[in-house]
Formats: sequence, C-alpha cells, structure tokens
Amino acid sequence: MHKLSVVGICEPKLSKDEVDSIRLRLNFDFVVCNSSGDLWVFFRTPFASQVVGESDQHLSIRWVHPQFPTPIIVSFVHAKCLVPDRQQLWEGLLRDRPAQGSCFTWCNNRLGRARIWKRLDRLLINEECLNFSLSISVSHLVRAPSDHALLLLSFAPKLAYRCRSFRFLNVWPSKERFLDVVKDAWQTEVYGSPFCVIWGKLKNVSRALHLWNRHVFDDIFENIKKGEAVVAAVELRVQSDLSDEAHMELQRAQASLHRLFAVEEQFWSQKARVKCMKHGDLNSRYFHSVVKQRHFRATIHGVMDSRGEWVMDPDEIGQEAVNHFRRLFLADPVSDFQLLYMIPDLSAEIDNVGLKAAPSLEEVKRVIFEMDGDSAAGPDGFSGKFFTTA
Repeated sequence: MHKLSVVGICEPKLSKDEVDSIRLRLNFDFVVCNSSGDLWVFFRTPFASQVVGESDQHLSIRWVHPQFPTPIIVSFVHAKCLVPDRQQLWEGLLRDRPAQGSCFTWCNNRLGRARIWKRLDRLLINEECLNFSLSISVSHLVRAPSDHALLLLSFAPKLAYRCRSFRFLNVWPSKERFLDVVKDAWQTEVYGSPFCVIWGKLKNVSRALHLWNRHVFDDIFENIKKGEAVVAAVELRVQSDLSDEAHMELQRAQASLHRLFAVEEQFWSQKARVKCMKHGDLNSRYFHSVVKQRHFRATIHGVMDSRGEWVMDPDEIGQEAVNHFRRLFLADPVSDFQLLYMIPDLSAEIDNVGLKAAPSLEEVKRVIFEMDGDSAAGPDGFSGKFFTTA
C-alpha cells in the first residue's frame, strides 16, 4: 500500500472533538483542522507545519521538510457549491495539475441515466511551484468507501535532462552570416537515395548551425546578465562623468541590452508557440510562464502497460514505450479486404489522376512558402521559418 506522510480529509462527518482519537487510530503524529471542522490534515514527522490561512472553505498550511529546498504552502479546500460563495476562494490558486487514474473523482452512485460523474476534487498549484526542484504528481485512487476518490500527492526528484535534440531558432536568420552558413553546409556532398540525400544535407546544416550559434549567440541568458552588468557600470560612470562621450557610451550599452532582450523574447515566444500576441511590450515573462506550464503538464509520471498496471519507474516507462511501438509495427498486416466494397466510390477518374500526379516545382514552392514560420518544428528540428528563409 501507499506510505502516506500527509493525509487531508474533506467533510469527515465527525465532530472536531473526535479528531485526536482518529489521529491515534491512524497512527499520525499531528493533526490540524479549520474553524468549521470540515477539513482535517494529519501528518507525521519530519514534516513541520504552520497554518497560514483558514476559513470555512479552506486550510492553508506552510510545510517544511528536510528534502524540500524551500518551504511550500499547500491549501486544502472544501469549496461551497454556489459560485458567489467560492469566488474569492480560488484567487491565487492558479494551476490545475493533471492527474493519473480515472477522469472523474465523484459519482452519485445512482443507476442508469440518473448516474452523474464529476471531477470535483483537484490539485491546484501556483506558478512558483513550477520552479520546484521536485516533480509533483497526483493520482485518483478508487472510490471506496466514499463517493469521492482519494487524491494521492507524490513528490519525486526530477529526472536529469538527457541530450537535447536540435531545434531551429527563428531568431537566427536575423544575423548576416546565417545564409552563408546554410549554403556552405548544404553544398557538402551526400550520397544515397533522394530521401537519404535530403536527410543528410539537413543533418549537415543542423550541425553547422549548432556550432555557429555557439559563436554568435552563445548563451542568451548569460549574455543578458553581462549586458546588465555593463549598463550598471556605465551608469555609475555617468553619475560622475557629465561628458557627451560617457552619455553616448551609456546609450550604446542600453541599445545592446535592448537587442539582447529582443532575442530572449523571440526565443521564449517560439518555445511558447503563442500566436495571439504579435507586437507590443516585451512579453518574455509571459512566454516563459507558458513554456514552464507546458513542460510541467507534459511530464510523464507513469504509463499503463498492456496488463492494465501502472508503471512508474522512468526506465520501465521507456521500455514500455518501446514495447508498445514494437507491438504496433510488428503486428501481422491486414490481408482481408472483403469489406472494401462498403466504402463508397465518390471520386471521379480525373480526380484520381490528379491525386496520383507528381506535384510541380511551383506547387511545392507555394506550399513551402505558405508554411507558418512560428509553427512547431518537425522531427528534423527545423521550423517553417527555416524553409521560407533559407
């Protein structure tokens, strides 16, 4: 069974006077309750707690643990049914964490059409929690004996990032030498079938751009830190030097820093893939927040294997992915086409000829130049921006 260090119970249906006896029966060291007695939180050492907020709908606790790099605040919520009653309750509870298990956490246990399923129980986190050094996951356990499912909250060390694949950055074409680097790499001879030649040339281009990026752009964020330090140093000089030369130097340093900020904004804008914001003030913070949320939601904490059991170990998750695609691609091909007659023939012969005809170079060029430059990169790492620019 699960080894639980903290347990929160909503709507216990018991008096607060019985909470200590329940704590002893459950073998927990401490318990805290909200004022209405609708929320009970049991926990064991080495957890240390401090209540930082409570009402008849919530209980916020500041937790300290030796494995936590910083204290965290967890809010246990038993919200009221009407929107006006709980409107202010949700302020500050910003992110809904995806969960494993059933999609729903509550059922009225009625029969037939009278049965209702809802997701009433959630784990909400704020943006600061996305920077936490531990990976956070939540699972919906079975609904027994309550009509609500238990939520199992787990903390685990984040997996170290493996070697990252190549990704084309849309800010690269802004440099003068970009097209020369692409041209030199593309002219390298590659032998094989036409598809192998295209793949090999794109591979050469990606390697050349990777090396070129290290010399031209280097570390974007480190460059910004250096630029800010230069501006700060020049500002100190201007405070005591009123010459035009010092003022011009400050303007040059500020302009250089502004260009670095623009590069950073383009970087985060591409990673965030947000298309509703095109121009205006710098939106790097917003784009960064979107990227963090996407990475957080995309983290795979577990997968269900072919036997219907959850696999949580990272190595076993990878092996299960390999097994899934092996079963998919090594399955026996379909050889029975007896049901094809059920598919209506709606295309004319002239349409079939057009569909089977090879596209002209003009058609290929038109399709490529209609690609969205801000779209996600393909498996080769190149976005539409590369093909429309190079």
